[in-house]
Amino acid sequence: VILMDRHMPECDGFECVKRAKVFWREHNVPVCPIILLTADVTYETRAQGEALGVDAYLTKPIEPMEILHRIKALLRD
Repeated sequence: VILMDRHMPECDGFECVKRAKVFWREHNVPVCPIILLTADVTYETRAQGEALGVDAYLTKPIEPMEILHRIKALLRD
């Protein structure tokens, strides 16, 4: 599972997700679930993440038990 921060220096989290998806597809690598972490609670940010295929979305501040819950749910699928 990848915990992807939405706002990072040099490369935005959405750009990282795009690059990872292209890499996995081009190299026939198994897809890894991605949880997007952000303080941005807007509908647009959530919609953009969903459009990119992000598997889960958590807003900051993040509760450790919520991360564990989401990871367990993703790994069960």
